[in-house]
Amino acid sequence: MTLKFTTYFDNNYLVKFYTLYQSLEKNCDDFHIYALTLNELDNKDVFKEKKNITFINLHDLETKYHELYYA
Repeated sequence: MTLKFTTYFDNNYLVKFYTLYQSLEKNCDDFHIYALTLNELDNKDVFKEKKNITFINLHDLETKYHELYYA
């Protein structure tokens, strides 16, 4: 069974996210992590080959669902 995790962060916490990801890789056989990014990530390319991460950009989410912007 795939374990699913969620988190959110901005550019300032990318290193901490990377540490979290490494810990999950070490301790979980099968997982997927959804990451809400609060701004555009400068170094997201580090994770481009990882199939078990889904990045969701806050701006893109608010653009698609306008009611979230006003909430």
